[in-house]
Amino acid sequence: MKKYLILINGKSPKKKRILPFIEEGYKLVCADGGANSAYRLELLPDFIVGDFDSIKPRVKKFYKDFSTFVKIKDQDKTDTEKALEFVIKNGAKEVLVFGVNGNRSDHVYYNIQIFSKFAKKVDLAVIEDKEVINFITQSIEFETEKNERISLFCMNDSLHVKSNGLKYELNGKNIASISNKTVRKKVVLELKNSGSLMVVRELK
Repeated sequence: MKKYLILINGKSPKKKRILPFIEEGYKLVCADGGANSAYRLELLPDFIVGDFDSIKPRVKKFYKDFSTFVKIKDQDKTDTEKALEFVIKNGAKEVLVFGVNGNRSDHVYYNIQIFSKFAKKVDLAVIEDKEVINFITQSIEFETEKNERISLFCMNDSLHVKSNGLKYELNGKNIASISNKTVRKKVVLELKNSGSLMVVRELK
């Protein structure tokens, strides 16, 4: 199964968060300026994708002998979209995204919409220092720990969610459940109708 890790041009993740996935065999793809973070973290990207207006000249020069540059000029798409389309075209089955948070809240909100759209095409998760965000498009069952904090948000009005294993159980459409808690070691989320559910969990 092809697994990719995308590093975008936001806040640099801690190296201890990202390195285990690379050692496990995830291919590292930097979305343009995400290469600047890879440089600071002393990581070697397999691919750098974008129009290269954000990558610093010295970083671009350093990586020219180590990484494959994929130039995509489409100004109607963000570098994050370009990177996602690139890995999906190359057979990605699982994608982890790092570096989402930054100084631009509009970028964060837009990226959430983008991830929700691409979740229909690939198993996608966003990893932050203290949280993991999954975008779910079908019913799922997963292991957890009792009293884990979990928040859930329907990304469209038609999606119906029913839960089992939460302190405040869910059963309805257009769900927004903030700081809910798990009450057993397994949580079941049943999804009906089309759409995606954003699930935010604590990262231990």
